[in-house]
Amino acid sequence: MKKLIILFIALFLISCSSTGYKPVKRNSDITAKVDRKAKTTVYHHKKLNDSPLQFRIIKGNEKHLVMDIVYLANGWLFFDTVLIVGNGEKIALSEISEDDKQTEVHNQVISEIYSTECGDIEQIENLVSGDDLRIKIKGKEDKMFNIPPQQRKAMLEMVTFYKTIK
Repeated sequence: MKKLIILFIALFLISCSSTGYKPVKRNSDITAKVDRKAKTTVYHHKKLNDSPLQFRIIKGNEKHLVMDIVYLANGWLFFDTVLIVGNGEKIALSEISEDDKQTEVHNQVISEIYSTECGDIEQIENLVSGDDLRIKIKGKEDKMFNIPPQQRKAMLEMVTFYKTIK
């Protein structure tokens, strides 16, 4: 048992050091990566790693809550429109060009990522705090994703954490 615990701790430390992200406090799923050269810190929630809707906080001279739309698959979607609906709120992102996205192919997995700064923090907080959150990504096909409770909770934790940063 002791060896298993030591192995787990070692693997955890290796995973943190390989990404550069470290928990903001003990037992926290919110992690931070400091870029001393750019004088910024990027915060991320570990439970959002496989979500099509992710949030990051970028803190430099100012703080920014950034929403990432992430599509991973074995084929291109070429999405240009996103609709996010939850808790009576709706966010529509349209006219997303290929130049606006980060695209990559790695081990036959295609990623299309669109990032945008969140303007209305209260709207985002209300959007993710309900019992139902859906994201529709439209391109050559439409893809619908229902965000599970664990990820909605992680999103709410990110918004709450954002509000605490000075």
